[in-house]
Amino acid sequence: FLNGWSVGDLEIGTVDSNSKDAVYDVKISGQQGSAWQECEVHLGERGLFRPVITATTSSTDYSAIAVDDISFLTCPVELLCSRHDDWNCGIPQCINRRRVCDFRQDCQDSSDEAN
Repeated sequence: FLNGWSVGDLEIGTVDSNSKDAVYDVKISGQQGSAWQECEVHLGERGLFRPVITATTSSTDYSAIAVDDISFLTCPVELLCSRHDDWNCGIPQCINRRRVCDFRQDCQDSSDEAN
């Protein structure tokens, strides 16, 4: 959501599981008027990804950027563990790889001890 006469920039995009660089699908900047403006982004099918939202306000006091009500509809949401020594549980949860198959349940769904 954007509001103001000189908002700055709002970028919305994704980083896929094979890259560190964001691909921005939406970039909004400049005058947005005196009412809040809603922005809806359709990502389509992307495989595993991490959403990226970058916002920069202008140097004036006449603008605001707010992010609210983020929804992922009709798609599975999977967590991409960000550290190289993490392991992705079957649910959105990361644990250290050393804790996989250690005869102790560390993932809430027990997927770390499944095999």
